[in-house]
Amino acid sequence: MMEEHLLQYQPLQMGNDVCLYQEQPPIKHLRPWVQSYWQMSLQQGFHNYRPLPDACVDLIINLTNPEECFLVPPFSAAVHIPLVGPVSFFHIRFTLFGPCWTDTSASDRLDAD
Repeated sequence: MMEEHLLQYQPLQMGNDVCLYQEQPPIKHLRPWVQSYWQMSLQQGFHNYRPLPDACVDLIINLTNPEECFLVPPFSAAVHIPLVGPVSFFHIRFTLFGPCWTDTSASDRLDAD
């Protein structure tokens, strides 16, 4: 079924020796809406972060400056984000298309778990 395939979409993210990346799955009751939580940290120095288009929506919170919080819509080309450490971000990546692409409503799936 195509809809199930879309819900299993896992965008590729990478860390390296300078910029640390960690990803965690949501609890099962949030899976209809949340694909993953991830954190990216740069302890010191400079890093060119270049996310590729992945058709996801992310809520990003700057943990170094919590007043800096933004919602990133899907984008169609790679972007360049210069990071200067120390800085740390927490992201909530929302599920591609959300629960509207399933055969049952999200509330039915929550009740079934």
